[in-house]
Amino acid sequence: MSLEEDVRYLMDRAEIHERIATYALGQDFHQPGWKDQDSYREWSEVFSDDVTFDIGDTGMTEPVGLETYIEMMRGKDSNDGGIEKYFTLWAHLEHPVKIIISGDEATSISLHVHMHETKKSDGNVFLVGYWLDHWKRTPKGWRIDKRRLKQLFVHTFPIAEMSESLLGLESGFRPKEGFDVF
Repeated sequence: MSLEEDVRYLMDRAEIHERIATYALGQDFHQPGWKDQDSYREWSEVFSDDVTFDIGDTGMTEPVGLETYIEMMRGKDSNDGGIEKYFTLWAHLEHPVKIIISGDEATSISLHVHMHETKKSDGNVFLVGYWLDHWKRTPKGWRIDKRRLKQLFVHTFPIAEMSESLLGLESGFRPKEGFDVF
């Protein structure tokens, strides 16, 4: 490859990697009880408008579109249900482990570790698996147009009672309202 092709390839990989991380921000910047429940703000930078999600590992038998996926995560009109029915807090770690670029299309496999505190704050749920993504280059940059979930396992763990964390802070720390980002 030429230097120009090498640079383009590295820039494409970096953009795809950033978009994978942006998916997690679309979840984590919109915690239960916070005013801002607009996951679409971040996810419009990750997914094409015509994206389909194959989330059969969750029991959904048919692929769904972005609007339905957001409704599943946030509830109808961003205020009615979604995963907030079950969890009080969550964190999503996304890590691309393989990216293959071929012209204006790409595929990626990303390991995900999703952690959720239960609604009663008595346990944690860990979901570990892979996202299998198909990407297309658009005028707005790389976007996922097909996403398939491959869940490896879901485990629950009870929360141990702690009066102080390892750092000596109160263990009940909870951010009250969003993140101050720049």
